[in-house]
Amino acid sequence: MKMFLTVEYEKPDPDLHTELFCKYPYPFEQFPVERRQISSFGDVDGPEIAVQMLLSHLFPFRTAKFYFGDVCRETTNFILISETIEFSKRGRIEKGKVVEQIDYGPYQVS
Repeated sequence: MKMFLTVEYEKPDPDLHTELFCKYPYPFEQFPVERRQISSFGDVDGPEIAVQMLLSHLFPFRTAKFYFGDVCRETTNFILISETIEFSKRGRIEKGKVVEQIDYGPYQVS
């Protein structure tokens, strides 16, 4: 599951983001087979958090600032919290070039 989280700090700091993005699993009971396959056998959650924590600063492109991540191997629960990255501006494209800029909001199709 994913959600946006707005936070307010006791002491404002320009280096800390107030709009955060959180990623965490669906309840185990809702999709037990899929959760077991993804979290236990495939272990896609652990490496994603490890890359965010340890390697993202080495990428040759900007990534979301990592704030917190944790995995519970016993329950397969995990959480990843990072800065929110705004949706990019899109528009009408003709012959490979943007001819009209359109700023879509989250989940807005047209």
